[in-house]
Amino acid sequence: PVGGLTMSFTRFRGKDSELLDTLVPVASALAGFLYMERAQREIKESYHYLVEKLQELTALYHDETAEHLQRMGAYCRMLAEVLGRSPEEQEEMFFLARVHDLGKLRIPRELLTKPGPLTAEEFEIVKEHARAGAEILGDARWLSMARTICVSHHERWDGSGYPKGLKGMEIPWEGCVVALADVYDALRSSRAYKPELSHETVRRIILEGDERVRPEHFHPRLLDFFREHSDRFAVIYDSARE
Repeated sequence: PVGGLTMSFTRFRGKDSELLDTLVPVASALAGFLYMERAQREIKESYHYLVEKLQELTALYHDETAEHLQRMGAYCRMLAEVLGRSPEEQEEMFFLARVHDLGKLRIPRELLTKPGPLTAEEFEIVKEHARAGAEILGDARWLSMARTICVSHHERWDGSGYPKGLKGMEIPWEGCVVALADVYDALRSSRAYKPELSHETVRRIILEGDERVRPEHFHPRLLDFFREHSDRFAVIYDSARE
């Protein structure tokens, strides 16, 4: 059984075979809908389990920590709310933002952990991880948001990003959300090629710019939110320090 169907009447009725004959197909149709809903939920849960395993694999390959992935989910859920996305979309972002760098599984590890700056040729190779992530995920409907995140999180509001050079509203909202979260966390975190930076330093870089990061790279509404509430990013970072 997948559910129950109850009918009530305002007066007593005896057994009605014709009514039962009418209701049985209706009940069967409702049962079918309930069964399909449960089956779809189980399929979605299986895809989420797959994503968790892919997250773990990416973290091992790219020296990403569980804390970094946890922070990315928290930043992105917060920013999705700023853009007025539904509670369901916010929760999907919390979970799926963690696979943004999945495509780095196809990039030579020595490039990802190189202590010095990359050459132009090496950087072109690393840039391929945006498309590669979407390809690894395949075309499953349940992972459409994850594919969008992978392929668009390096696009920039002013059109200077990659892989497609999208500009402004051409960029999916998911990519805009992950872009700001990823830059903040990457600047705060210690890497093979850079030391950890303070929140105040990172705030200044994002809002004023430096040789690599410019404020015009980010969605204006998200940038305004960061300007007013950057302390919330610091709280998330400090709550899951590595």
